Amino acid sequence: MTTNHDNVHRLHADLHDQVHDDVHEADAAIVHETAERIDTSDVHDDGTGTVHDGEVIDAEVVEGEILTEEESAALDERLANRGALVRRAVSTGQVAKRVAVQVGTHDRTKQGSKAAARYAYTVVKGGESFAKRAWDAGTMGVYRRQIKAAEAAGDREALKEWTAAKEAATERRHRRLMDAPKLAWGVLKVAVGATIATPVIVFMIAVFAKLTGSGSFTGVWGGFFALIGFMIALGGVLWTLLTFALPVLAVIALFREGKRAAEPPAWMVTTADVELDSAIDESTIAQALDSLRIANITRYLKQGYKLQFITPARQQGRGTHAVIRLPGGVPAEEISKRRVALATSLHRAGSEVWPTTGDEAGILDLWVADKGALAGAPARIRC
Repeated sequence: MTTNHDNVHRLHADLHDQVHDDVHEADAAIVHETAERIDTSDVHDDGTGTVHDGEVIDAEVVEGEILTEEESAALDERLANRGALVRRAVSTGQVAKRVAVQVGTHDRTKQGSKAAARYAYTVVKGGESFAKRAWDAGTMGVYRRQIKAAEAAGDREALKEWTAAKEAATERRHRRLMDAPKLAWGVLKVAVGATIATPVIVFMIAVFAKLTGSGSFTGVWGGFFALIGFMIALGGVLWTLLTFALPVLAVIALFREGKRAAEPPAWMVTTADVELDSAIDESTIAQALDSLRIANITRYLKQGYKLQFITPARQQGRGTHAVIRLPGGVPAEEISKRRVALATSLHRAGSEVWPTTGDEAGILDLWVADKGALAGAPARIRC
């Protein structure tokens, strides 16, 4: 067969398969060669090979398609575009993966995640603390725990005191509940009286203004209604501000309470939080006393009893003050001798912890300064 085309694209079989199998190697997918012009009058096939001018030429059978120059150019452009798109897609994925890994493992990302987790944990603990305090207030929890501890310690005097205190608190609550309806009725009477008296007073002022000629009757009432409208508008503005501010204030209150009630887990604390102050409360003091490895205290707490806090831990000056009745057989002087060890357990310097003996030999009067509060202050000043 004779052909009149100038260029013929000879697609080798192996390269033809690569084009369809892997578009990433588009440069090896097609080979352009100069077409050979063959005079078919001198060619014949003897069944063993192609004979040209008496010479046998071994050739591989090539399957292909004859393209025009326009079709060839379009195919080249199409293959080039496909290869570029694949290369760009792979490159973008690799860059995205690399960026994600770097951002996820960066120190600032880790610290930010830990800080967010710590703040959330503190807010949750604040809500838990408020709930416990509300439950204790409703069920006399403080008195019940102290009575149980006094029974466990065999302290009859303390048991008598706390039992009497619980009965007195119960009686006071009963009286408040009985007086609540009377208080509500009194508030209602005052509100109704004010509602009735205000228009009467305005009416008298309006009549007096009319009689004396200092103003008109309708003018006084107009001013009164204008004042009511202003108060309603002001109330709406204040209510709107309160609606937006109340959640923020609630979160702040929960955070402050959570910071006072509990410390975050160690894995939430970053190297930037070396100045994180530990809250001093009843549980912190109990753990610190337990860490002193005094046998009677360890045994007492291991049995599930709570220390008796005659004065619960509360802020006093630049520190926290508490008065604790120690378990039987443990003098407060023994705690004073281990002041440095107690300070270590409370994460304070030795000069920031002041354990002394209270009114009795078994009562510990403890004052713990806020961290760094006594820096530069005289060692004997407790404020």
